[in-house]
Amino acid sequence: MKYKKIEILLKTNICLEQVFVSGENNHINVIVIGDVFIGMNQVNRQKLVYEPLMKYFSDEKIHSINIEAYSLKEWKKNKLLK
Repeated sequence: MKYKKIEILLKTNICLEQVFVSGENNHINVIVIGDVFIGMNQVNRQKLVYEPLMKYFSDEKIHSINIEAYSLKEWKKNKLLK
């Protein structure tokens, strides 16, 4: 599955500021940033990101996904720590 398609799909379905997609073959890494994640725990953040991608798992276009989800404030803090 094309990474740009995943990016557009996530931005269209979730109110996100930024989406970064990388990976190899059908093993995907996603970093999503948006204030939609404020007050959500990591499990609920991942559920929100999985939802628009579920049909691609059943089609085996995506085999596995690693999700990092941040609010804008968390992302800025995280970038400063690296």
